[in-house]
Amino acid sequence: MTATQSNVQEKLWTDNNYKGDTKIRGLAPLPVGLRGSKCKKCGSEDISGALIMPTADNSDPNILCLDCGYWCD
Repeated sequence: MTATQSNVQEKLWTDNNYKGDTKIRGLAPLPVGLRGSKCKKCGSEDISGALIMPTADNSDPNILCLDCGYWCD
């Protein structure tokens, strides 16, 4: 099954103490320097840019693991 915005939203979580709205507003391309990186939680290489924090946009997305739902700013 391909990860989509809606099925990743169901398992979205963070440990960075962000207490605001954790809804994915959209997915974005990874910044060039982060392509090929691994998830800090599960080690998956299936990560993407995501618009979660209110200030995130396509030029500065949050980083989201499409396998486990871990995200960081």
